[in-house]
Amino acid sequence: MLELFSRNLTPEEEDAVAAFMKRVAVLPDAQRAPLPDPTVLWWKAQFVRRWNNERKAQAPQTGWLRHRRRRRRSVSSRPRVEPMSSAPPG
Repeated sequence: MLELFSRNLTPEEEDAVAAFMKRVAVLPDAQRAPLPDPTVLWWKAQFVRRWNNERKAQAPQTGWLRHRRRRRRSVSSRPRVEPMSSAPPG
């Protein structure tokens, strides 16, 4: 089996790799497709992040989230008990 980054290729494997790379080199998309402007990508990412946050904020509270909030309120209304220290008294 061929290992990744192995320098011990047989002549048949080298020919196969060379043929594949030649086919990739002449693909039309590889020659014409310009990279998008990084600023545009950043703005799109910010838009998606904000849209997702708004969608989460407007979603109805259902299932486990509502149960967690109810349980948190009931636990927080109980008197707080301080944990015991692990050191012996005195």
